[in-house]
Amino acid sequence: AFSNLKLPRQTHVDLEDFVAAVGDSFARPIDVLDLGCGSGRYFHCFSNLKSLTGVDISPEMLIQAQRPVCAERIKVPVTLLVANISEIQLPPKSFDLIYAIGVVGRFMPIDAHFLERTAQMLRPGGKLTFSASMAKLQAITWKRRIGLFMMPVLPKPIARPVQTRMRPFAITEQKLRDLLKASPFTHADVMKREQGTEFLVVAEKA
Repeated sequence: AFSNLKLPRQTHVDLEDFVAAVGDSFARPIDVLDLGCGSGRYFHCFSNLKSLTGVDISPEMLIQAQRPVCAERIKVPVTLLVANISEIQLPPKSFDLIYAIGVVGRFMPIDAHFLERTAQMLRPGGKLTFSASMAKLQAITWKRRIGLFMMPVLPKPIARPVQTRMRPFAITEQKLRDLLKASPFTHADVMKREQGTEFLVVAEKA
């Protein structure tokens, strides 16, 4: 369980320790997927890499990711893919750890589709970790409430474009826990960062 970890403050530097702790929870070399890797800010956080794949929609960011911060600490070749992380399809059971920091809940929704797809790409015993912007119920407008109410009954081809237009994708704690409970993940820790504006999630697949 990760609920005993000291949660990082609202800085990227402190998030590095959190990502590293999740990686270190494996007692073996691991295959890692970074969804929305940007410039590769967290590539160096792992001491037990078998392989590392970074995905981002921006070719310019991936050019920077070819020379990430602390590159000398990265002991394996990094595979970089230009793709929309909400649509990318990689082979099932390819990774031990998938992480998405500062992406899910900001640029794409946290929904059953995301959780099911990442679970498919994870091996048994694999983990998904991500950050998510925290929503407060009183901050949700009446238009957004109607949209959220209609989402479950809309056909999937219509629902996802509607959801994409409902930015930002901040989520309440109850909604997040409900999604995780209904997902393929058998255990999940949901934690709040220090300033109370963001969740950190670590979910494990049986």
